[in-house]
Amino acid sequence: MARIANGAGVNKQLIFYYFGSKQGLYEDVVRDAAAAAGGEGKSDPGGPGQLRAALNQMYAFLSSHSEVVAALVERSGETGPADTVRVTANELLFPIRRAIAEGQGLGYFRDDADPELAAAQALTLCLGHLALRGVWVGSIASPGEWTSATRDLLARGLAW
Repeated sequence: MARIANGAGVNKQLIFYYFGSKQGLYEDVVRDAAAAAGGEGKSDPGGPGQLRAALNQMYAFLSSHSEVVAALVERSGETGPADTVRVTANELLFPIRRAIAEGQGLGYFRDDADPELAAAQALTLCLGHLALRGVWVGSIASPGEWTSATRDLLARGLAW
């Protein structure tokens, strides 16, 4: 908390006053970050283009918010009154679930695919890659190549 206060140019008591606790600060940061990741933009209605756009948006957001990646990875097994990690994951997954469900309704994607499960798999792939990127540096693919391959894998796996 002291490091956060110093970085923000305020005293620690002000952070506690505003957020109530470390958990309150964490929940607020993660909630704001997830809302920012959700975005409102859509490409084509339903279909692979919308799914790719949603995946791009999630990856781009998480790539530039390492603190959210760390929070989701490090706190994934924790539960609590607000279950913030689960709420955050659900907010990140919403655009992907929506793209898959709309794509199914329009006939682009298989009806037997569960949008919830596919979206969770997408988030897991993204978090895994970002959490382990130091391991893969120079050995597998650049971040752009990895992101493109993941998008294609998911879109093709859902297609008829």
